[in-house]
Amino acid sequence: MIRKVEGPRARLLEALGMAKVGKRRARRPQLDHDDNGVEGGSLKQTGDDLPALRAAYEAKFGKRVFNGWSAEEIRRRLAEATPKS
Repeated sequence: MIRKVEGPRARLLEALGMAKVGKRRARRPQLDHDDNGVEGGSLKQTGDDLPALRAAYEAKFGKRVFNGWSAEEIRRRLAEATPKS
């Protein structure tokens, strides 16, 4: 029977094939759903400015925005295309 062990004899028992050394995981809050170390989930963007950004992109480039782009991505692409004065 192989069991998980910890402590000073763990490596010896593992070498003899009598046990497996368990790795300790860092403790995190119980309700950490997105693994960022904070309880609860991250707030998602409401996307309220997304229709306006899509309209601005379509007016500027004459084509529609890829649906997978976030608001930040559309802002970045609009900023890259804007000539700097």
